[in-house]
Amino acid sequence: SFNLTIIEKEYERCLHLAEKLPKAIILNHDATDVNFLMAEKIDNADLFVSCTRHDELNLLTAMIAKDIGCKKVAVTLQNPGYGHY
Repeated sequence: SFNLTIIEKEYERCLHLAEKLPKAIILNHDATDVNFLMAEKIDNADLFVSCTRHDELNLLTAMIAKDIGCKKVAVTLQNPGYGHY
């Protein structure tokens, strides 16, 4: 069993996700907001996954999560050149 929390900046997308994933917690916010992430205690998460359509945003939010104290992070990347890091 696990708890799923999704941080989504677009409000309409949050509504769609909440409908499709009724057991998930959907937060309408910017995932690059460090104070927000700290308030949500993401350092206690077992895993932080960043999977937007933007590689740079995925890398940035993963680095922020890691810096805050999240032990494991994962990202999706479209650009194969980023895969070496």
